[in-house]
Amino acid sequence: MTEAAMPAALRLLLAARRKELQDLRDLLPTCELVARLAQAIHALQKERGYSNLHLQGLAESERAGPLPLDERHAQSDAFLARALQALARLESGAGGRSASARLLNRAAHLCYLLEDLPRLRRRVREHGIDTQQSVHAYTRLIGAMLTLVFEAADSGLDPGITQALAALLNFMQGKELCGQERAEGVLGFAAGYFDADRKARMQQLAAAQARCFEVFCQYADSQAAGRWRAAQAQAGDMQRLRRMIPRTSAAQPTDPALAQVWFDVLSAHIDALHGIEAGMAAALPGLCEQRLAQAQADLDDHRRLLARCAQESAEHGAPLLFGIQGSTLDATSDDAAPGPRIGRSLLDLLQAQTLRLQQLDAELARARSSLDERRRLERARRILMQRHGMDEQGAHEALQKAAMDSGLRLEEVVARLLREQPGAPQAG
Repeated sequence: MTEAAMPAALRLLLAARRKELQDLRDLLPTCELVARLAQAIHALQKERGYSNLHLQGLAESERAGPLPLDERHAQSDAFLARALQALARLESGAGGRSASARLLNRAAHLCYLLEDLPRLRRRVREHGIDTQQSVHAYTRLIGAMLTLVFEAADSGLDPGITQALAALLNFMQGKELCGQERAEGVLGFAAGYFDADRKARMQQLAAAQARCFEVFCQYADSQAAGRWRAAQAQAGDMQRLRRMIPRTSAAQPTDPALAQVWFDVLSAHIDALHGIEAGMAAALPGLCEQRLAQAQADLDDHRRLLARCAQESAEHGAPLLFGIQGSTLDATSDDAAPGPRIGRSLLDLLQAQTLRLQQLDAELARARSSLDERRRLERARRILMQRHGMDEQGAHEALQKAAMDSGLRLEEVVARLLREQPGAPQAG
């Protein structure tokens, strides 16, 4: 029996399966975008680091080892171009549906920030900007790109892929915080000591990294988590330098040459993290392909079973019960193995499909739970932006300062701000 001749209920069951398959196809360009964003973010993180060295007058950024700034810019531009190409394909709907309105809005903000990148680079090259301003500008740009990754992860409809995206997002956030720690540390060591505010900032950055990597380990596969633990085991020099920071003071300054040591140690650690990040990002399209093949096989099996069900029902004039092997329950077989058969009528198939979708929804909710913290942070930033006319980076820095001043974690400050909003649910 052709699908067109099937009863409407059976046709709609198949349509539901095809929709799941299409949703997976739609994830392929999204995963490609995430992979390319990961490369572009890493390039900009390196550019930010070497820009800071240049502004601090540390000669290492101009030696034969590290690339000169112009070559850093060229590398970043190449990766940014690839990311923007992937975004354009997603926007146009090539290979699937077009991007969501939220993702496109975030992409528009990113493109707006990218227009100012040449001017930022020129000011860095000419020492027309201080290091703190440079860090702020690059961090705002990288933050906009991470927000695109968040929107991609939040739009996924497959639990396994959403879990992989959530693990990658948390890892990328932790790595970005490590890059910010590198920038702050260069400033502190170059000055010879860390004042109270910078000490608190360094402690906050280290704690936020730990939180990101903790969540990453909850959702990452065993291979990625194992590589992360190996990278941590090799980070002894970084930990020793971190322990020096609270002991520095204006009365007991350190050798400013430690700024270069700190930069080199943190750069090596960030490069190790990028290897893990790149592996996870590169695996995303393969994971999509694997899930697509599985979904296609499930659809084919479902189509054959429903066609058999429709044919037998038409011949007997009423819906029949089917076993899991696709044979009718009242059919006899001399060589059938003894044991109970699991029957399915049309109603059974509908109930099984409903139960399966409910299970997928529950798995998807668990996979997205790690994104809830980021979503609450977005809400808190919007509140401050509307209340005080701040930009997004300024609102984020205000929240970080409030956490530092109060001795609370950023998540606790965000939760308190959201509770204070009119109409927010009250505890108790």
